Amino acid sequence: MDTEVEVLADYEAQLRMLEEAVRRDLPLLDIDRLTFHHFCAGVYSREFALPAGCVVVSKRHAKENFFLIAKGAVLIATPTGPLRLDAPYMSITKPGTKRAFLALTDTVFLTFHPNADDCTDLVQLEDRFIMPDLLEQQT
Repeated sequence: MDTEVEVLADYEAQLRMLEEAVRRDLPLLDIDRLTFHHFCAGVYSREFALPAGCVVVSKRHAKENFFLIAKGAVLIATPTGPLRLDAPYMSITKPGTKRAFLALTDTVFLTFHPNADDCTDLVQLEDRFIMPDLLEQQT
């Protein structure tokens, strides 16, 4: 097996174990209370405020989009090891990406998505931009 594929498979397995442990052992965050939705012509932005000390495993992104750390500092899991990111930080999320974060400080993330029809239905938007995970399908 190709080394890069092995690293990615190991990373995915570790993300699954972390997500299961978070769901099982840690108090659940009120995600709705920490998530804010912003709309303008042709763009949907999702803002997530993560308190310091919290661990979050993201949903799997279906499409490429910008993400911005507007405030704070996080450790992010990557296939090659943890990476510290400090605000301001902007990058691109590739399709299929799923991340685990540890907030070192109170942190604010934003994602930006094309929204040509100016949809404001959050269920429809999640269907467009989030891929189902095997773990989510089992729960």
